[in-house]
Amino acid sequence: MSRFILALVLIAGVSLAHAQTRKAGLWENTATVNFSQGGPQIPPEQLEKMKQMGIQLPFGRPIVVKACVTPEMAARSEPPRVTREQDGCKMTGFDASANPITGELVCDGDMKGKGSLKVFHDSNTAYKGTMDFAGVDKRGTAVAMDITFSGRWLSDDCGGVAPPAAPK
Repeated sequence: MSRFILALVLIAGVSLAHAQTRKAGLWENTATVNFSQGGPQIPPEQLEKMKQMGIQLPFGRPIVVKACVTPEMAARSEPPRVTREQDGCKMTGFDASANPITGELVCDGDMKGKGSLKVFHDSNTAYKGTMDFAGVDKRGTAVAMDITFSGRWLSDDCGGVAPPAAPK
Protein backbone atom coordinates (compact mmCIF):
# COMPACT_ATOMS: atom_id res chain seq x y z
CA MET A 1 0.00 0.00 0.00
CA SER A 2 2.72 2.49 0.91
CA ARG A 3 4.57 1.85 -2.38
CA PHE A 4 1.32 2.49 -4.26
CA ILE A 5 0.71 5.73 -2.36
CA LEU A 6 4.27 6.84 -3.02
CA ALA A 7 3.74 6.16 -6.72
CA LEU A 8 0.60 8.29 -6.73
CA VAL A 9 2.39 11.10 -4.94
CA LEU A 10 5.21 10.87 -7.47
CA ILE A 11 2.67 11.11 -10.26
CA ALA A 12 1.18 14.15 -8.64
CA GLY A 13 4.48 15.73 -7.82
CA VAL A 14 7.45 14.57 -9.81
CA SER A 15 6.51 13.22 -13.21
CA LEU A 16 3.06 14.63 -13.71
CA ALA A 17 3.44 17.88 -15.55
CA HIS A 18 4.42 16.36 -18.89
CA ALA A 19 3.33 19.30 -21.00
CA GLN A 20 5.29 20.91 -23.79
CA THR A 21 5.19 24.26 -22.02
CA ARG A 22 6.89 23.03 -18.85
CA LYS A 23 10.21 24.73 -18.05
CA ALA A 24 13.32 22.63 -17.45
CA GLY A 25 15.15 22.98 -14.14
CA LEU A 26 14.46 22.51 -10.44
CA TRP A 27 10.83 22.14 -9.40
CA GLU A 28 9.20 22.04 -5.98
CA ASN A 29 6.17 19.77 -5.96
CA THR A 30 3.64 19.57 -3.12
CA ALA A 31 1.00 16.86 -2.70
CA THR A 32 -1.56 16.10 0.01
CA VAL A 33 -3.08 12.60 0.24
CA ASN A 34 -6.47 12.17 1.95
CA PHE A 35 -8.25 8.86 2.52
CA SER A 36 -12.03 8.76 2.68
CA GLN A 37 -11.88 4.97 2.98
CA GLY A 38 -9.15 2.49 3.83
CA GLY A 39 -5.54 3.58 3.87
CA PRO A 40 -2.49 2.28 5.68
CA GLN A 41 -3.46 0.13 8.64
CA ILE A 42 -1.26 0.95 11.62
CA PRO A 43 -2.17 -0.52 15.00
CA PRO A 44 -3.00 2.23 17.54
CA GLU A 45 -0.12 1.28 19.87
CA GLN A 46 2.40 1.45 17.02
CA LEU A 47 0.94 4.77 15.87
CA GLU A 48 1.33 6.15 19.40
CA LYS A 49 4.97 5.00 19.55
CA MET A 50 5.63 6.67 16.21
CA LYS A 51 4.12 9.93 17.48
CA GLN A 52 6.26 9.76 20.64
CA MET A 53 9.34 9.37 18.44
CA GLY A 54 8.35 12.48 16.48
CA ILE A 55 7.35 10.57 13.35
CA GLN A 56 4.47 12.24 11.55
CA LEU A 57 2.57 10.43 8.85
CA PRO A 58 2.11 12.36 5.61
CA PHE A 59 -1.61 11.65 5.18
CA GLY A 60 -3.68 14.80 5.30
CA ARG A 61 -0.45 16.83 5.44
CA PRO A 62 1.54 18.24 2.53
CA ILE A 63 4.42 16.18 1.14
CA VAL A 64 7.05 18.34 -0.57
CA VAL A 65 9.43 16.85 -3.15
CA LYS A 66 12.05 18.64 -5.22
CA ALA A 67 12.64 17.24 -8.69
CA CYS A 68 14.95 17.99 -11.58
CA VAL A 69 13.29 18.25 -14.99
CA THR A 70 15.69 17.83 -17.90
CA PRO A 71 15.12 19.68 -21.20
CA GLU A 72 14.21 16.31 -22.77
CA MET A 73 11.60 15.64 -20.08
CA ALA A 74 10.17 19.15 -20.46
CA ALA A 75 9.74 18.66 -24.22
CA ARG A 76 7.74 15.42 -23.94
CA SER A 77 3.96 15.28 -23.95
CA GLU A 78 3.29 11.77 -22.80
CA PRO A 79 1.50 10.12 -19.91
CA PRO A 80 3.50 9.83 -16.73
CA ARG A 81 4.78 6.41 -15.81
CA VAL A 82 2.69 5.43 -12.84
CA THR A 83 4.62 2.63 -11.19
CA ARG A 84 6.86 -0.19 -12.22
CA GLU A 85 5.15 -2.15 -14.99
CA GLN A 86 4.75 -5.23 -12.79
CA ASP A 87 2.72 -3.20 -10.23
CA GLY A 88 -0.20 -3.36 -12.63
CA CYS A 89 -1.12 0.34 -12.95
CA LYS A 90 -1.15 2.38 -16.11
CA MET A 91 -2.36 5.75 -17.35
CA THR A 92 -5.00 5.59 -20.10
CA GLY A 93 -6.86 8.22 -22.08
CA PHE A 94 -4.09 10.73 -21.39
CA ASP A 95 -4.80 14.05 -23.11
CA ALA A 96 -2.15 16.76 -22.85
CA SER A 97 -3.61 18.83 -25.70
CA ALA A 98 -5.79 21.03 -23.49
CA ASN A 99 -5.83 22.73 -20.10
CA PRO A 100 -6.58 20.80 -17.96
CA ILE A 101 -4.51 17.80 -18.89
CA THR A 102 -6.60 14.70 -18.13
CA GLY A 103 -6.06 10.99 -17.78
CA GLU A 104 -7.41 7.86 -16.16
CA LEU A 105 -5.45 5.58 -13.84
CA VAL A 106 -6.28 1.87 -14.14
CA CYS A 107 -4.79 -0.65 -11.70
CA ASP A 108 -5.09 -4.44 -11.94
CA GLY A 109 -2.22 -5.62 -9.72
CA ASP A 110 -1.93 -5.65 -5.93
CA MET A 111 -4.20 -2.59 -6.04
CA LYS A 112 -7.27 -2.91 -8.21
CA GLY A 113 -9.31 0.11 -9.16
CA LYS A 114 -9.58 3.30 -11.15
CA GLY A 115 -8.80 6.94 -10.74
CA SER A 116 -8.84 10.18 -12.65
CA LEU A 117 -6.35 12.97 -13.07
CA LYS A 118 -6.66 16.70 -13.87
CA VAL A 119 -3.70 19.04 -14.16
CA PHE A 120 -4.11 22.78 -14.71
CA HIS A 121 -1.09 24.68 -16.04
CA ASP A 122 -1.06 28.25 -14.78
CA SER A 123 2.12 28.91 -16.80
CA ASN A 124 5.30 27.07 -17.78
CA THR A 125 6.49 27.57 -14.19
CA ALA A 126 3.43 26.50 -12.19
CA TYR A 127 0.71 23.85 -12.16
CA LYS A 128 -1.93 22.44 -9.83
CA GLY A 129 -4.31 19.55 -9.96
CA THR A 130 -6.21 16.70 -8.44
CA MET A 131 -6.18 12.94 -8.62
CA ASP A 132 -8.60 10.45 -7.12
CA PHE A 133 -8.52 6.68 -6.81
CA ALA A 134 -11.06 4.08 -5.64
CA GLY A 135 -10.53 0.35 -5.49
CA VAL A 136 -9.37 -2.47 -3.25
CA ASP A 137 -5.95 -3.39 -1.88
CA LYS A 138 -4.40 -6.87 -1.99
CA ARG A 139 -6.23 -7.83 1.24
CA GLY A 140 -9.58 -6.93 -0.36
CA THR A 141 -10.00 -3.78 1.75
CA ALA A 142 -11.78 -0.91 0.04
CA VAL A 143 -9.60 2.15 -0.58
CA ALA A 144 -10.70 5.61 -1.65
CA MET A 145 -8.29 8.55 -1.74
CA ASP A 146 -7.80 11.90 -3.31
CA ILE A 147 -4.62 13.85 -3.88
CA THR A 148 -4.32 17.57 -4.40
CA PHE A 149 -1.02 18.81 -5.74
CA SER A 150 0.85 21.78 -7.10
CA GLY A 151 4.25 22.52 -8.53
CA ARG A 152 6.39 25.56 -9.00
CA TRP A 153 9.61 26.09 -10.88
CA LEU A 154 12.51 27.23 -8.68
CA SER A 155 15.56 27.65 -10.93
CA ASP A 156 17.37 26.64 -14.12
CA ASP A 157 20.01 24.86 -12.01
CA CYS A 158 18.97 21.58 -10.38
CA GLY A 159 21.94 21.72 -8.02
CA GLY A 160 22.40 18.32 -6.41
CA VAL A 161 18.90 17.07 -7.29
CA ALA A 162 19.07 14.33 -9.93
CA PRO A 163 16.32 13.71 -12.49
CA PRO A 164 13.97 10.87 -11.45
CA ALA A 165 14.96 7.39 -12.60
CA ALA A 166 12.56 5.70 -14.98
CA PRO A 167 10.45 2.96 -13.33
CA LYS A 168 11.63 -0.57 -14.07
